[in-house]
Amino acid sequence: MIGATLTAQYVMDRAAAFSPLNPPLMSIVEEMLSRIRFCQRSVFTKTSMRAREYLTTMTTLTSSYGSGGRTIDISQLNPPVERIFQVQINGVTINMVDPLDVYAELAPRYYPQSLKLYEVGNDWSSVTGSLNAVVTYCYAPTDISPFGTTAQALSVPDAWVDILVGDLAAYLAHKDAGRPVQDIATARQLSESRLSEFMMYLDHTAGVRSIRLDIPHPTGIPQ
Repeated sequence: MIGATLTAQYVMDRAAAFSPLNPPLMSIVEEMLSRIRFCQRSVFTKTSMRAREYLTTMTTLTSSYGSGGRTIDISQLNPPVERIFQVQINGVTINMVDPLDVYAELAPRYYPQSLKLYEVGNDWSSVTGSLNAVVTYCYAPTDISPFGTTAQALSVPDAWVDILVGDLAAYLAHKDAGRPVQDIATARQLSESRLSEFMMYLDHTAGVRSIRLDIPHPTGIPQ
């Protein structure tokens, strides 16, 4: 991952230092790792909505063999996929459609189901065989197992790790009955302000984009 060298232990140590009341609340390692995992996944989901230039990569995948209805398996991508932006075969962009309305786009087309991309008819090629597809996608974080060690690597870049630190500190303060509300607010402010700065960085880093299309936000996500 770009600029990511720290571990879950670093986040836990920093969150513990927020208050002398925090360390006794951190005895269940699985709980701490689960919270870090949740926050990290949330960061990558939000960044995939915001920008396509930073936490993005491309890879070449081989489809299944056939004369039509071929599939491309994206379940084993490393890093894992968060949001696909483009699929190309022989330099031609394959249009995504809904399986209930495959005629919404011109051929060639695909529709996604689970973690596979399905060819519509024989849109990709009329020749029987396998095809190589170039998939460009915004990647998700490498998963953190709640049952692993605290030495598990983070995927959030080091410069923005305070997003995770503040979130965990706020979580600890919130679960501690009677803790001053200001403790929660201070920790949340750290996390939210750093996330806001990260989003601004994503907006600026690649320069000014000229574009004639509008890529909608995923359904159900506040804009």
